[in-house]
Amino acid sequence: MNLTMTIDSKILKQARRAAMERQVSLTSLVREYLQQLASKETDQAKRTAQALKSSFARNRRKIGKITWSREDLYVR
Repeated sequence: MNLTMTIDSKILKQARRAAMERQVSLTSLVREYLQQLASKETDQAKRTAQALKSSFARNRRKIGKITWSREDLYVR
């Protein structure tokens, strides 16, 4: 998939220099950063979900079937 971005020329020069120092392409450098970012977000979401499940288990609460509708929530 292609992505078009607008980047300040000074930042772009610094990023190209960093890629050259690592002997990788700028595309690879950006791809690696985005993969790390996405992985951190996924890991954080998993930790949050696990913490919530643990909390329910410690407090002996079950997450049951949803018996209400969205409209029920907004009845005035």
